[in-house]
Amino acid sequence: GLPAAEEVILPRGFPLDLADTTVEKPIQAWAQMGVKRAGGAALPNASEPSSIILPAGWRGPAFILYPNFKAVMNWNRSTLYALSVTILAQQIAGGPPVMQTPPGDDEPLSRSTIIDMQNRLAALTLYTDEVDGLLGPKTRSAVRMYQKQIGLPADGHPTPEFVRRLQQAR
Repeated sequence: GLPAAEEVILPRGFPLDLADTTVEKPIQAWAQMGVKRAGGAALPNASEPSSIILPAGWRGPAFILYPNFKAVMNWNRSTLYALSVTILAQQIAGGPPVMQTPPGDDEPLSRSTIIDMQNRLAALTLYTDEVDGLLGPKTRSAVRMYQKQIGLPADGHPTPEFVRRLQQAR
């Protein structure tokens, strides 16, 4: 009875390192932390495992991913693709559009930029996986660690400022 995902509002002071597909909590636990549906309504009173993501970082919309999201991910391993399919399906069924707009200065990263970023994070010993040009969970984790080091909000989303500062790092 749950959708695959829905937009949520995070409470002030929400620990950004919890907004990751690798972190699962019962829906009730997120609700107890103050997470609400985008319109302000309470989350479902359910114990199913779920995750919170910030696809455009802390300045953009937040989403809770319910167990059905994994079924969508079986079709394509891209979280952004699966989220887009989910939002589109909900809108076709008469659901609301995404309420929080992404930041205006946010821009997609090219594969070569992500490769450069992975190499630079590896040189800082923050990234130890294969350099593949994909912004997956391990790259986001390394981004999060570097964000913490340089005093940026640690949401795992590489903003233009993050990329610039990483490129200037020695």
